[in-house]
Amino acid sequence: MLEASDNVFVERLWRSAKYEEVYIRGYENPRGARQGLGQYFGYYNHERSHQGARIPDAGRGLP
Repeated sequence: MLEASDNVFVERLWRSAKYEEVYIRGYENPRGARQGLGQYFGYYNHERSHQGARIPDAGRGLP
């Protein structure tokens, strides 16, 4: 059942990416989307606070 529980996290990630980045920016081409999402995922993993995270940098995993 690992796959079923992983899907929850992936769905949440893409929901956040769509509402916090994609819909706001309205990319006109794939290159712009690739660059913008690359920057967003860096922000998401290292700077953005995560609800329920027990450590400041949720991108590094739990101790």
